[in-house]
Amino acid sequence: MTVIDQHPAPPHVKHWTKDEYNTLTEQGVFSGQRLYLFRGELIEMSPQLHPHAFAVMQLTAALFRAFGVDQGYKVRIQLPFDVPGDSMPEPDGLVCTAEQGARRPHPDRAVLVIEVADSSQEKDREKALEYAAAAIPEYWLVDVRERRVELYRHPVTDGSTQLGFRYSSLQLLNPSDSIELLEKPGVAVALAQFFHD
Repeated sequence: MTVIDQHPAPPHVKHWTKDEYNTLTEQGVFSGQRLYLFRGELIEMSPQLHPHAFAVMQLTAALFRAFGVDQGYKVRIQLPFDVPGDSMPEPDGLVCTAEQGARRPHPDRAVLVIEVADSSQEKDREKALEYAAAAIPEYWLVDVRERRVELYRHPVTDGSTQLGFRYSSLQLLNPSDSIELLEKPGVAVALAQFFHD
C-alpha cells in the first residue's frame, strides 16, 4: 500500500478527563471563559440575562438566610463541584459542610444543589444523574422561563443510567409554593422570590 492509498482517521471529539480539565484550569488556559466540564465535554455557559441573574441573586440571599454564616455550612455560588465521572459542573447554588467547603480541589459532597435555567433546562435535567450519583439528597432546578421549580429528591441506584443513580422523586412546584429543606426541617424557602415580575 502506498502513502497515497492510506486514509487519515476521521476526526473525533476529544474526551476530556477531570484531571486534564483541572490541570488546564489551574494553568489559566480557560481564563476569561465561562466553561465547565460535563461528561468529558467542555460546555460554554450562556450569558446571564436578567431573569437568570435575578434568580441567582435571590437564591444567594435565601441560602444564607436558611443556612446562616459560620453555622457549619458553606454556601457556594457558581463554583466547581466534583461529581462522579468526567464532569465538573458549576451549580448556581450549592450548600455543603464547612469541611467539604475546604476540600481540594473542590467539594464532592453537598446537602443541596440548585441550578437556575433560562435556556439550559435540558442540560440541567441531565445533571440530575450526576447529582444523584454524588448522593445529593435534594436538587432544585429553578426554571425561570416556565416559572416553576423541579424538585428532585432521594437518590437511588439505577443500573440503566450512565452513572448508576437517579432521583426517585420529582415534584413540579409553582412560585406560590415553598420547599422545606431536608437538611433543616422546619425551615422553608418561598419560591416566589426567585421569579421577577
